[in-house]
Amino acid sequence: MEKEKRARIKYATTVDDAGASYDMIVPQAPGVSIFVARSDGENIERKSISKAGVVVKPLLRSNPLIQHKIVRFPSAVGMYDSQETLVEAIFMVLQRYVSLTATQYVIAAHYILLSWVYDRFESLPYLRVRGDFGTGKSRFLSIVGGLCYKAIFASGASTVAPLFHLIDQIGGTVVLDEADFRFSSETADITKILNNGSSRGFPVLRCQKTPRGTFDTVAYRVFGPKVIATRFGFDDQALESRCITFDMGGMHKDHTVPSALPHSIDEELDMLRNALLAFRLCSKSFAVPDVEECELSRRGVQVYGPLLAMVGSTEDRERVLAFAKESQGQMVRDRGMSTEAEVLRVIYAHYASESAPISIGVLAKKYADRYGKDSEQYVSAKWMGTVVRGRLQLKTRKSNGRYIIAENQSDRLQALYQSYDVP
Repeated sequence: MEKEKRARIKYATTVDDAGASYDMIVPQAPGVSIFVARSDGENIERKSISKAGVVVKPLLRSNPLIQHKIVRFPSAVGMYDSQETLVEAIFMVLQRYVSLTATQYVIAAHYILLSWVYDRFESLPYLRVRGDFGTGKSRFLSIVGGLCYKAIFASGASTVAPLFHLIDQIGGTVVLDEADFRFSSETADITKILNNGSSRGFPVLRCQKTPRGTFDTVAYRVFGPKVIATRFGFDDQALESRCITFDMGGMHKDHTVPSALPHSIDEELDMLRNALLAFRLCSKSFAVPDVEECELSRRGVQVYGPLLAMVGSTEDRERVLAFAKESQGQMVRDRGMSTEAEVLRVIYAHYASESAPISIGVLAKKYADRYGKDSEQYVSAKWMGTVVRGRLQLKTRKSNGRYIIAENQSDRLQALYQSYDVP
């Protein structure tokens, strides 16, 4: 009897019918790619996985993604003694090749660890280095990105379509260089990957043409860790707030790193990736601290909570928390220089001296008087209404033919004052 033909697909990670999760490794030549998992304290190896009538195979080692090192896979399941010793090993490599501050080393090492178990979390931060050319951004991406889980190396010049497919198929860490999306609509679309990729369950939807000439809606999973290098900050403040940012300043005092990476670097990173794979296979779940426990805002916990879940040392935890609080404070101070903050200061000054509601027209005039805005168009009531209703999301109502800021919004105003560093 002729055997039933089954569809075959190639993926870098899969789950079998029993719920066991398999990761792909690419052994040192000679050898073929295989899937590995862990069960009852033993490693399991499979050349293929049958799931719901489909045969899932690992990518071939001849695949261009592997041949050209666009994606970095472990070559074996390595060994490690404990999470602490694994972090120490990561520290040693980082300190040897990347120039950072003591706190940045702590965060980078634990972000690498986090990337290998990212699928145990509901939301993730991005690790971003920012600075001018010659400040060590590319070196940072090479070493930190090279140690992250299934690193996918790309640049800001990459087109969107292959990135969607790669992230969905590989399910690893996107390492993105020159990610200043300012002028191209194509690269601006990559921002959508970053905006959607920090929380589980928010795929990017695209229409895909079928052989019949019709279009199907396709959902691409873009959730996962991202390591990014930029020269400037992001214009999108929501995206900016999802990043743990290192401002790179070049070589730090009393610290030297080689100007060129040695030939042994691939072997060093490969050994660590193998140990990190063992860590992934042995790890189960991690607890994210709550708002009160780590004394951060809700956004702060969303960004730094998963990282703190990986930190075991009390000293390292204090370093991460101090960095998080300073970054959170800086973001508030930056917002304090925005137009919205200026408008809020005028509103605050009005209610400090009067209890009567303020109209949008009067608010526009007071704003112009306080900040010396000469253009009537710039400070028109229509423009001010856009800021009040659209950006600050304050309610207005009509009274005697004029729009005023509605009463009973003191809680909302207090929250805005705090967010924008007012007064």
